[in-house]
Amino acid sequence: MAQKKKRTLKGWTQEELKRFRGLVKSGIPTTRIAKALKRTAASIRSKAQKFGISLGGGRGGNRRKARR
Repeated sequence: MAQKKKRTLKGWTQEELKRFRGLVKSGIPTTRIAKALKRTAASIRSKAQKFGISLGGGRGGNRRKARR
């Protein structure tokens, strides 16, 4: 029987948090932030929720502006 790989939690450094906030502020998508910080997209979303940071996205992100 194959052994399961034990999951380890990787803490966030102050430098990573600073870089994370900068990437979010510049509007970079979650998946690209995850690759830049070598973390999962789920961990990025979780950290954003914990700090009350909006990652954008959601409904209506690409809607055209109404004509006037």
